Amino acid sequence: MKADRVTESHDHATEGFQHEAFLYAGREEFLDEYGPVSDESLLRARVLALDLNAVLARYGRAERQRRIEGEALAGLARAASA
Repeated sequence: MKADRVTESHDHATEGFQHEAFLYAGREEFLDEYGPVSDESLLRARVLALDLNAVLARYGRAERQRRIEGEALAGLARAASA
């Protein structure tokens, strides 16, 4: 049985998670449960992932939280190269 979608409309809050899930092993299993994703949704997810990681990187630097900054910069690199 397929997992229920978070919503039937585009849920921008989950798209960043979608983008990250598409970059790693396990992507096929994720899509099997979540269902098909349009190219438009993938693009929105990528833009959101870039934005969220940029905000986190800036926050990490401002607060001298090097681990947060580092993880966010790695997320930016993944989103930019996908």
